[in-house]
Amino acid sequence: MLIPAIVLLHVLAMMAYEDLSAFDGFWLTLTTLLTVGYGDLAAKSFEGRWATILLLYLGGIFTLAN
Repeated sequence: MLIPAIVLLHVLAMMAYEDLSAFDGFWLTLTTLLTVGYGDLAAKSFEGRWATILLLYLGGIFTLAN
């Protein structure tokens, strides 16, 4: 349940900080978390970039490694 919660928080952060739609926030979150990184969407604000850094380390690396 931790991964879905982290994904939801990141989508909400992208909607708030980057002014993305829910789908675009979800798309950015999944392509980042799954390390696909198409480059069509990227966090541009300071807050959005930090939210993405936390997503990668908490969701992608720390949680899956444990």
